[in-house]
Amino acid sequence: MLRSMRISSGFTQEQLAMKLNLSQSCISKFEANLKVPSYPQLLYWAHVTDSNEIVINHIKNSEFKSL
Repeated sequence: MLRSMRISSGFTQEQLAMKLNLSQSCISKFEANLKVPSYPQLLYWAHVTDSNEIVINHIKNSEFKSL
């Protein structure tokens, strides 16, 4: 999900890393599911990539699965 959000917004990993004040390596680990972003990081990622609706839908679907 994170990779598709980045790509659809037209950012490279390096560009997004600069916007989020993270390393390119950190972005790569998030996208490969080797590291989990904090909730605030996820929300900021969504904001920067203009993907708020994707994250909201993902959270809603996750909540329903856990009920």
